[in-house]
Amino acid sequence: MKEETLKAIFRQVVADMAYVPGRQTNCFVCPADAPALDHPAFGAAYTDYIAGDFYARSWVNAGADIQSFCGEHPALFIEINQVSVQDLYDPKYTADVALMIVDRVPCEDCPPHQIRTANSVAKNVHWMLRNILAEMSRYRLYEVTRAPAEVTFQWMTVARMLEDPTILSAEVRDDMQSYIQPDVFTFARWGSPVINGMKDKVAYWVMLRVDLCEELDAEFEHTPGVPGLATTVCQC
Repeated sequence: MKEETLKAIFRQVVADMAYVPGRQTNCFVCPADAPALDHPAFGAAYTDYIAGDFYARSWVNAGADIQSFCGEHPALFIEINQVSVQDLYDPKYTADVALMIVDRVPCEDCPPHQIRTANSVAKNVHWMLRNILAEMSRYRLYEVTRAPAEVTFQWMTVARMLEDPTILSAEVRDDMQSYIQPDVFTFARWGSPVINGMKDKVAYWVMLRVDLCEELDAEFEHTPGVPGLATTVCQC
């Protein structure tokens, strides 16, 4: 599985999350740096949306106009900042993937009767993060046949596959759970409305180790020796 596929699955999970008052993740962000929590789009740019590294439910549903580009809460952030390899010649590697959901305590669109405190929002954020991971783990790679005799490979859940009327047949070829290493997932609260500059926000995060791959297809030309390159053998 490539990194782009992993991100696309999480983006699709966020887009598919059904509305539950105060418990619907509405934004997906792959920040190039630390998330800019006070920025209207969390530090993302329109080009991030084009590249598949950003999604905001209300903005996309309204037409994804570049002039009104912005994010919304709650937001899922995904960051891959460390990879490990056992063989330099093997395209496979293991990535440390950090996932974090951030939400604001105030909520203008929530039902009036819903009482929101830092602790209640923290509970909601933890609930959302666990549900997103659970849905992600349900994804499978299917070999899909559509009319007329069109065969493709597609990552999706069983429910999504069954709801697609264009699919004539589907065979499972891979499973998302085979790429996830840890048997135990540790969810931790990050920041608070008082410390860490979170102001009116609450977040939960979790770390995954995911097996990914990237083809090593760089070409090298054997040019004459680089000037100054040592050609003597050190005896020490």
